[in-house]
Amino acid sequence: MSAKSVAQNTLSSSKTPKRRALLIIIILLSAVGLYTYLYYSNIEEGSSNNNLYRILYEATNTLNQNIDKLKRGHDYNESETSIRSLLPSYQRTTAVPLRKVPKPLTYTLAAQQILIRDKAKESIAKLEVQDILPLSLIHI
Repeated sequence: MSAKSVAQNTLSSSKTPKRRALLIIIILLSAVGLYTYLYYSNIEEGSSNNNLYRILYEATNTLNQNIDKLKRGHDYNESETSIRSLLPSYQRTTAVPLRKVPKPLTYTLAAQQILIRDKAKESIAKLEVQDILPLSLIHI
């Protein structure tokens, strides 16, 4: 019986290093896979952040350009029709001609509208936000 137990000990001792090696290989492959996943997810996250910043930058430029158009229309006493050709939802809320309105004008955001008021806080005109904000910013 002692020969049989010696044979069993030698068989089991040779299987143990193979199992350890297999376990170490599985752990190393898992570590490499996790590192690769984290590396590429970090790259993709940076790429999506750059894309979002680009969209916000373009939207900000468009917003500033549209506000400048509205302000120049008021500064140069443009007619309601010429302002409406640039910003379709523009509506005058007073019958006073634009050149007789005391300056400076204030532009206030109220819900989905932009209200334009004179020095005395009387409403001069209004327009929808969609005319000023770019579509890409509204859908974000």
